[in-house]
Amino acid sequence: AFYDYNYSIAVNTIEQFVWHDFCDEYIEAVKYRLYNDDISDESRIAAKYTLRTVIEDTLKLLAPIAPFFAEEVYQYFGHEGSIHNELWPEIDPKLDSTQVEEDGDLAIELIGEVRRFKSASKIPLNADVESATVYLNEKTEDLKDVFEYFADDIKGTLKIQNFQVTTGKPEVHEKVIEIEPDMSKIGPTFKKNAGQVIGFIKSTAPDEIAKQLAENGEIAIADGVITEDFLKMKKEIVGASGKKVDILQSEKLGVIVEVIR
Repeated sequence: AFYDYNYSIAVNTIEQFVWHDFCDEYIEAVKYRLYNDDISDESRIAAKYTLRTVIEDTLKLLAPIAPFFAEEVYQYFGHEGSIHNELWPEIDPKLDSTQVEEDGDLAIELIGEVRRFKSASKIPLNADVESATVYLNEKTEDLKDVFEYFADDIKGTLKIQNFQVTTGKPEVHEKVIEIEPDMSKIGPTFKKNAGQVIGFIKSTAPDEIAKQLAENGEIAIADGVITEDFLKMKKEIVGASGKKVDILQSEKLGVIVEVIR
């Protein structure tokens, strides 16, 4: 775009890269390296070096278009000379890897899936997550090495305490955690015996009522029967650990993620 003097495309391309790839994705994925005391010095220095290099090279690209802005920001890094005397940035072939870029995009997509889940569930993005397990199938099992390679960045970015990648499907089932009587149906049906039915529902454990309904489809009481239609049931999905889980399905990645908050 620069060589063709098409500055509009150049500016839009730079803006898209900085706003989306750099700020939304890379910075979010390495912030934990800067502020976490458990991170090695090597990892922290690598993140700082990359951040500085990208910012400085981006300023050099902007210099012909926004010369005064680029100069002012460039001086914040302690440079004595002018940015306009610097060499034009060039691609380092040693750092240019299509495979690494593609793998990184897959890790970023997984991070994005969990971040969108947190946002939709009104969970603070900086809130800890107890565990996240990625389930692969025969078509996606090659992603195992990718996600395990980026495991530290995935865990650090999403604040996941335990992160696993496996094959198969999560073992989950619905669990009834709360049952309330549906007064609009119990009253007209049981009339004077409605109090007895309501008392039974409120005094019996939800899982016991759910068990009887699952086995028999109904519960005999007060010269009548109640079915699930007479109840307001609140359910949650429970995993193999017995804890409540959230199931995320990524159509883009073709994987299932089981999250324990």
